Amino acid sequence: MRLTARLACSGEMQQPGGQLAPEDPCRTNNLRMDWAASFYDRQGSWTGLYVGDPDDYYQAQAARIARLAPSARTVLELAAGGGQAAAAAADQGHLVTAIELVDRAARNAERLAETRPDLTIIQADMYEVDLGGNRFDAVVYWDGFGLGSDADQIVLLKRITSWLQADGRLLLDAYTPWYWAAAAGQESVYGRAHSRYDFDARGCRMLDRWWHEDSGEDEAVEQSLRCYSPADLALLAGAAGLEVLAVEPGGAVDYDAGTYEPEVPLRSAMSYAAALAPAEH
Repeated sequence: MRLTARLACSGEMQQPGGQLAPEDPCRTNNLRMDWAASFYDRQGSWTGLYVGDPDDYYQAQAARIARLAPSARTVLELAAGGGQAAAAAADQGHLVTAIELVDRAARNAERLAETRPDLTIIQADMYEVDLGGNRFDAVVYWDGFGLGSDADQIVLLKRITSWLQADGRLLLDAYTPWYWAAAAGQESVYGRAHSRYDFDARGCRMLDRWWHEDSGEDEAVEQSLRCYSPADLALLAGAAGLEVLAVEPGGAVDYDAGTYEPEVPLRSAMSYAAALAPAEH
């Protein structure tokens, strides 16, 4: 659930010209998953990201399904946020089930589903949810792959494999290490909320720290996402019985201008969309 590109598109991002934060030797990639709900709830309350309707940004996000999994009719979206991309996918003709953990975001997704009979919302942890043996033509995970350790990703990828039809496709966004290493130290302001990026070079993780000006940085929350090159993602996928079929570069933010370019070369992209399938197909 990435905010930078979305708010840069809308023109809401301001740039205060922050400096590189000093490296914290206590940071580790042995991360717990229980920080995620608190982080995304507070980020959402400060920015309003996970409320609202699907605009052009989310329509374009959902349109990737037709490009990367053209035969998909049934779609499972993981970590669906406010449900805007899932709603856009339903509007584009897919039968969508969306899973979201955070209450604030799930409420907005449920509101969107009220007028969309092809959209079902499940509020649950994707590492624990029981889908009752249902299988899907495509599983999508936009803006957030990389929570936890490599072992956590393999556990999740194996779960996803069990949710796919035999000829199904997994579509996910992976963060690139080169972009986020270069973005370390960048600070932005969103209304009264502040954020600062850092990069854990040893763990190859993007670090995204947020605080509200009323409470100050002493009460900041931080997310940490593992970054993968396409070659690294292929190795990870192989451990879960998947193979990478295609890679589609994403966009990049110009922090000086506060703008977002939706299509850039892979060497410049903040993330890329990857299409994966069970290795025997």
